[in-house]
Amino acid sequence: MTTADTPRLILVSGHIASGKTSVARRLADIAREQGMRAAALDMDDIVVSLAGGWSRAAEYDRLLAGEVTALVIDRLFASGVHIVTVAGTTLAGGEWASLQDVLKTPVDAVRVRLLVSLAESQRRAQADITRLATRDPAVVELLYMRVDQANMPTVDFELPTNGFTLEQVAQSLAEQVLQAPT
Repeated sequence: MTTADTPRLILVSGHIASGKTSVARRLADIAREQGMRAAALDMDDIVVSLAGGWSRAAEYDRLLAGEVTALVIDRLFASGVHIVTVAGTTLAGGEWASLQDVLKTPVDAVRVRLLVSLAESQRRAQADITRLATRDPAVVELLYMRVDQANMPTVDFELPTNGFTLEQVAQSLAEQVLQAPT
């Protein structure tokens, strides 16, 4: 049973360029604005660091990234952080499972999936100057299609992002996931 004192873990998944990292970071900002200690992590960064790039990333790298992320989350919770948001593409259900299997801290976990069309995903990726290889529409399509829809983990919230600003998506989600458990 979770209480208001139970640390909250918010797992944000979705296709490439759905806004996962931006939303996870903004949710942590909103939590801090509300007086909570919060942190945001990007599991995809860990995958790329382990594999040496997206083109080399294998399932092993994604599962290990989940385990590494869990260790960081445990340390954050031990240091007094109360909310941790984690962004990650999640190509299949095993990735979040590997994270939660290693996590030692009892948490109130909330799973969120951001929805985006392929065309919008490609548009956003091309407009994002911080992206390197993942700006190419063909690469975006390849990564978009790699998501195993049949084996995706169950989520608590699905939120469409087409046509919405980051602030609109983050505020809508914050209203649902930053409240104390009942």
